[in-house]
Amino acid sequence: ILSYLNSKKSWNIAASEILFSFGIVLFFHWQNLDNSLLLYTLAICAFVYIYLAYFTKNLMLNEEQDISLSIGLIQLILAFIFSFTLGVEPIDRSLLSFALIPTGAAIAYIKNSVRFLGISSVFTAITSYLFYTDILKLTHRMEYLGIGYFVIGLLFYLGVIYLKKKQDFIEVFGLSTGLFFFLSIIFTYNITSYLLIVSLLISGVAAHGAWQFEQLPLIYVSNAFLLFSLFNFLRYYNIENILHPFFYAAASYIFYGISIFINKRFQEAYQASALVTSVITPIFFGLKSISFAGGVLERNAIMTSYAATVLFGFDVYLRKAPNFGYITSALGMLSYLWQIKYNGVTENLAYTIPLGVYFLILAYTRKIKNDKDGRQMLDLLGLFFLLMPPLFLSFGDEAMKYSVTLGLVGIALLGAGITLSYKLYRYGGIAGIVFAVLPQTYNYILALPRWVAVGIVGLIFISVAI
Repeated sequence: ILSYLNSKKSWNIAASEILFSFGIVLFFHWQNLDNSLLLYTLAICAFVYIYLAYFTKNLMLNEEQDISLSIGLIQLILAFIFSFTLGVEPIDRSLLSFALIPTGAAIAYIKNSVRFLGISSVFTAITSYLFYTDILKLTHRMEYLGIGYFVIGLLFYLGVIYLKKKQDFIEVFGLSTGLFFFLSIIFTYNITSYLLIVSLLISGVAAHGAWQFEQLPLIYVSNAFLLFSLFNFLRYYNIENILHPFFYAAASYIFYGISIFINKRFQEAYQASALVTSVITPIFFGLKSISFAGGVLERNAIMTSYAATVLFGFDVYLRKAPNFGYITSALGMLSYLWQIKYNGVTENLAYTIPLGVYFLILAYTRKIKNDKDGRQMLDLLGLFFLLMPPLFLSFGDEAMKYSVTLGLVGIALLGAGITLSYKLYRYGGIAGIVFAVLPQTYNYILALPRWVAVGIVGLIFISVAI
């Protein structure tokens, strides 16, 4: 301290405060005094350092103020941490934790910065837990602590509403609300009835916050907790797992229905929630059905996949959103492929031919929009799925069946090419017909003179081109 008075260098303040606290620790160790008394003494010293920071604030000594605040806060936190290792009584731990609650408020006042109230929020949560478990010893009813956390979070939310014109308070109190709501979920999770109530209330608070502060993301939070509430509802009433997909699919339709009638500024959030829920439902339950015997859950998941397709189709009709038509068609195609796989269809062409036709139809839609590059890419994909699989299969077992199929596809493509005056389809059709004949006749063709085979192929291409 004398060095500081002489040089006015702030590091001397830090050295004096650290050395003084270290001296206290050595003295207590030398005298073999009680650890609880040591920690209380260090806590009192920390409060003195914080008061010195308040004193230096009036003297406009900013560096000295920051040093005293930092050392005081760190010393209090260390005293609390060491209370777990020095064998002190539970009440002492709780009191040391409680001491940090007003400390955060004091630092916020001295620094004129609301963000330090976050310290008070964190140690409010810690103190509540320690008091409940160590003092009241109610570890067998942790759901009550969860309800308590929810009430504290609700009080912070009320603070947000009351101070809504002060942005800094909104940020700190909003984060504190989220912290305590999260803890309420954690500590009520094992009791479904309490968890159901808490999740519904959190959903309601989030929806109210969205309307109160015009924050669109809070609608997503509210809807997520509504789905979580649905999960708890199904658990509480022991609804069969095989029926769960229908409930979530129904929730997606309800979200979309709300979007039609709700204020326009929140329409997009409810529409997005509906569409995302409708897509995630068949994916989640489809994966879950892998370990679920009987196949009924998978069947129901497929049904919700078709329900998602219908919902997307309705959205395309209603909003005319760009590219959503392609998403809708893709969902429909994937649902069909999933269904025939569920039905035990093992024929490869049952999968590839619909895919080929699907891509050709998409290509035609790109033609309508004068997108030549997109059309060509989709046409090539379609032709690949129509021609290549039966070609490869025609060299294996049941060659005749696949050759005939390839020939029929080729004839259909050739007819479409002539009707639409589209050379790519014509060439694809010719290739299909030639490749259909090739596996059955290639031994004879190889026996012909080369100029004869080349001439025949050339005549075919010239005749079609004409």
